[in-house]
Amino acid sequence: MLLEESSIRPTFNVMVKNFVDSKSYQLVSADVYGLEKFTAEKSEGKYATKPDDMFVERDQNGDVINFLLCSPPNTDRIPACEHRFRNNKLLYKISWHISELPNWRKQRAAAIDFLDNFEVIEE
Repeated sequence: MLLEESSIRPTFNVMVKNFVDSKSYQLVSADVYGLEKFTAEKSEGKYATKPDDMFVERDQNGDVINFLLCSPPNTDRIPACEHRFRNNKLLYKISWHISELPNWRKQRAAAIDFLDNFEVIEE
């Protein structure tokens, strides 16, 4: 898990736009476990690669509030997802096996609970 002060990073709207623009991502499904799914074509050339699939959750205003990059099918030996979200002014970045994609909300909740359960000792 990686934690950062969220105000030093761009919004998820900017991150998603940059991914879509740079790799020509296309929306392929509006509801995969409550997420929008985007894919991009395999690159060309000697070392052609398939970019990760991108999943986003938007709030009622259309702003991205969860941003996931997951290994496309049959590309990685150990397929995984990298999940970014904000909570209490912190930017979280967590990773888990792609088989947990249907449980992405539970993964987010577990990361938040883990951090919230630290004891704060005031001097």
